[in-house]
Amino acid sequence: MRQYFTIVKLLFKNSFKLDKTRSSALNIGLLAALGVVYVLIEGLLITGIVYFGGFFVLLGVLNELIAALFLFAAVIVLIYGIVSMLSLLYFSRDTEFFLSLPVKPGTVFAAKFTVVYLRELIICALILLPALIALGIVASVPIAFYPLMLLGVLFAPSVPLILASIIAVPMMYLVSFFKNKGALTSIMVLLLFGGFFVLYMYFMYKSQSFGTEEFDPLAIIEGFQNTLIFMASAVYPFYALARLATLTPAFGLSAVPSAFADFGLSFGVIAVLLLLSVLISGAVYTRGAAAQLEGLKKSSTGKEKHTQSGAFWALVKKEWRMLIRTPAFAFQSLTMLIATPVMLVLTTYATGANTSLPDNLSWFVFTVIMFLNVGLNVAAATAFTREGKSYTISKTLPVSVKTQIRAKKLIYMLISGTTILVGSFIVLGNAPNVLLWFIASAVSFVYAYGFICFAMLFDLRRPKLDWTTPNEAVKMNLNVTLPVFINLAIVIGLGALVFYLVGVISPFNITAVMFSVFAAAAAAVTLVFHFLLNAKAAKLFERMG
Repeated sequence: MRQYFTIVKLLFKNSFKLDKTRSSALNIGLLAALGVVYVLIEGLLITGIVYFGGFFVLLGVLNELIAALFLFAAVIVLIYGIVSMLSLLYFSRDTEFFLSLPVKPGTVFAAKFTVVYLRELIICALILLPALIALGIVASVPIAFYPLMLLGVLFAPSVPLILASIIAVPMMYLVSFFKNKGALTSIMVLLLFGGFFVLYMYFMYKSQSFGTEEFDPLAIIEGFQNTLIFMASAVYPFYALARLATLTPAFGLSAVPSAFADFGLSFGVIAVLLLLSVLISGAVYTRGAAAQLEGLKKSSTGKEKHTQSGAFWALVKKEWRMLIRTPAFAFQSLTMLIATPVMLVLTTYATGANTSLPDNLSWFVFTVIMFLNVGLNVAAATAFTREGKSYTISKTLPVSVKTQIRAKKLIYMLISGTTILVGSFIVLGNAPNVLLWFIASAVSFVYAYGFICFAMLFDLRRPKLDWTTPNEAVKMNLNVTLPVFINLAIVIGLGALVFYLVGVISPFNITAVMFSVFAAAAAAVTLVFHFLLNAKAAKLFERMG
């Protein structure tokens, strides 16, 4: 146990270390900015609960709402839990170090799993605790609700993380038998994410479809009740924890025996899953982790032909291989290729077919979604951070920094461009207007290039080169977080400007106003940051590290 606690302490402390390349004042300022964003988002959630909490009580779905809040936090953990598990368990720079120590592999696995759980628990607590306290006050729940809800918060990240480990550990064991382990793992992680995301979006769509056929207030209220009941029944452990917290009788028992029964059911499910996870990990973790340290072995026949390519294309291949062979980087950078089309399919066909949106509004929604999603191009936001300590190799290459940047931009434009093309053809099937398709796609392409230049410049100013796991390089990197929020602010501002101009200038030229505003913004962003990146790249690259 002493070894276990020592490893947990070491890894947990390392997870939250501040970037020493930034001054203390800058770190404090950035953390304060993130705090403000958190307060705004959580404030909106609490405001909604304060205003509508009484309504949920009247409908008799208080427990279902609590279960839905647990589910919301658990989904966030589930989507990113697999990547966190893989990053820390397999693709951390300390894997070889821990495997060489006289420590049982099961102890290393348990310690790393605990660290991932504690990190996700902090996120769940930040999301759930203020919301649940506000809901408890509004609903006038028994005083026992407040200590019991802490039990629910503790359990919320455990179920998705245990499921993630049950999936991830055997997956890495299977991958260990193949040669191109990094690339194959990236593909499998993306497919797993795609499967989870499709199921989640379909689940949300089905849960919102109850009672929406009639435009009748009573039917809408009934449909809302059915939605929450459907969601709660699909995640029974969270529903049982909600009933436990509110001391709601169930199974024909009084409140206290019912609470014990609910706790036994919830804890029993989690205990069985945890036992299954420990058994699987103990059997296959060592093989899977050790295999990730093996180099790619390639037999030679002596008949291979080597072709020489130019410096630019060699750098393009290098950038792509570095991206795809590290699953954490591949997942963070390429999920938009999966998530965006799924969102557009459900937006266009699942909801658009019922509301019969005009073509111009369909393409406006497409443009807004594309502007939001190109802001999630993590590959561009970590263009130099991902090189880590190997940045010295890039600096010693006999190739200009502009050539290296062009190679990186080509990869990032392929990611954003593929997303835009796939998404545009999805919308084109529902709104067959070729002119609007061309305009919306062109505007999105221009903005994508501008954002890529901005994100690369932002990362080049202060790349986070000192990281241990890919998770640190991406999820714990303000060079990723801040551009996302800046992009979000730009999109919200453009949308507000469009609605203002439509009302003031000409309500009859909606299409012209919409695309003029977004095209002007895309052109401005592209021109400014294209020239800024070219002008400052050499100087910033020289001082990097």
